Amino acid sequence: MLFRSGSCSAVLYAHSGGVKALAVVADGRLASGITDNTIHFWDPASGTCSAVLEGHGNWVMALAALADGYLASASIDGTIRLWDPASVTCSSVSERHRDWVNALAVLLDGRLVSASIDGTIRLWDPDSGSCSSVCGEQHGYWVKALAVLADGRIASASNDHTIRIWDPASGSCSADFQGHQGSVMALAVLADSRLASGSIDKTIRLWDPDTGACTAVLEGHQAAVGALAVLKDGRIASGSQDTTIRIWDPASGSRSEE
Repeated sequence: MLFRSGSCSAVLYAHSGGVKALAVVADGRLASGITDNTIHFWDPASGTCSAVLEGHGNWVMALAALADGYLASASIDGTIRLWDPASVTCSSVSERHRDWVNALAVLLDGRLVSASIDGTIRLWDPDSGSCSSVCGEQHGYWVKALAVLADGRIASASNDHTIRIWDPASGSCSADFQGHQGSVMALAVLADSRLASGSIDKTIRLWDPDTGACTAVLEGHQAAVGALAVLKDGRIASGSQDTTIRIWDPASGSRSEE
């Protein structure tokens, strides 16, 4: 059992499509990105939908809450939109990616990072909406996930089976982690600064971002690992196409709950 109570405290209805992304904005509302091309804002206390944002021309794949309170959204339509949650209006649209945008992350300096199946990673100034840097070409294939390391560097995961580390100042690739035997679908940064990666090869790998060494391989899932999160107590939650969520102790590498 994942949680001690095992109970679901609320179910939010109103979507007319699948939910692909979630983010919490500064006022505490929950934002959901939907395959009906919209973004919904929810009051988690009452469970009511307070707003529906329209503008994307295809599925909303990723959301990120910015430091200034705005919400960024990325879509299969190849665009990134910035939204003002207070007025629920779109303040800007960026169209520099050549194909759908899979992932978003926010750097320590407040810039937005996006990853696309066009094989690139772009860094954006959210105030001006301008693209300040482009990297990622070394992947040579779809970029599926992003994470920001404790020191501010960017980690990216790709269908080329690798994880690459990028310097956001220069846009250069400083490391290439290899070990997975399939596309890398998810990334998460642990409390001890290590990087966790989940793959189609059914495994989770833990990496030392300074040396590039793989410090552990977590095995137990029976299908692709597509989602990772770090719990408050430091354990790792992994979600898989085998329909399970597993909880892992990163110190021992053992599975603690399912």
